[in-house]
Amino acid sequence: MYKFFVIFFLIVAQFVQGELDELLFKMSKCLMPVDVKNLQKKRYGSKNDGGYVIIKGLNYNGFYSYGVGTNVTFEDDLISAMNDDISCHLYDHTIENFPSDNPRLVWHKQGVGPHAHDDIQTIESQLNANGDSNKKSLFLKMDIEGSEWHTLLNTPKKILKQFKQIVIEYHGLCNDSWGVDLQTKVEVLKKINKLFHVVHVHGNNWVQMHEIFLNGKICLIPEVLEVTYLRKDKNVNTRKSTQKYPIKKIDYPNEPTLPDLKLKTFPFRTR
Repeated sequence: MYKFFVIFFLIVAQFVQGELDELLFKMSKCLMPVDVKNLQKKRYGSKNDGGYVIIKGLNYNGFYSYGVGTNVTFEDDLISAMNDDISCHLYDHTIENFPSDNPRLVWHKQGVGPHAHDDIQTIESQLNANGDSNKKSLFLKMDIEGSEWHTLLNTPKKILKQFKQIVIEYHGLCNDSWGVDLQTKVEVLKKINKLFHVVHVHGNNWVQMHEIFLNGKICLIPEVLEVTYLRKDKNVNTRKSTQKYPIKKIDYPNEPTLPDLKLKTFPFRTR
């Protein structure tokens, strides 16, 4: 009888692991970068944590940043490349003091979420409050420690389509952590992929990579991943990317004392 239960639980464990690897593979497909023809990338902000790589040279009519902490080098750098009449609206309800005196950076002691409550508002309501509800060339940065999943899941597609370019740090990609199950995370990524191209990825080296086995090869997905998106406009021409990540001279480790995560090419295979 004992042997029977051991075999039974081994079979169940293999089935569960297979289901998990299938979900992770679907997730990795959603994170497949493309190259954008005739457009170049540039890093804005600090070399380490707080800096991001995006497509440069695009025009915007608004800038929204969620998650401030103590570092606004990205916002400070990018706003200087935008027209003088544009301000960046930054939202973070977890800090008491704003780490910049740049008049073009406007801090709101308010968070963002799927529904309005207490000091949390939705992206849609914040766009309305700032008179940006009809603008179609906005920029979005989001690093909100796991709250991105339910926020994006519940943000209408018409609101997301107002952003021309988005950079997001995703948390807990490989499991049910941060209070969100893996299936929901895959659904969020699928939703975003219908509207945007993945144009850059960078693994946060503060945390580990998760191994999955596909066709006899070991593939890696970072627990925390920075992803840059470009809206699927008609004038955006893309091709399959063969770029190896990280990219020298624009990608740098979040934690400078640790080696950067070597993603190589989709689906981030190690060998």
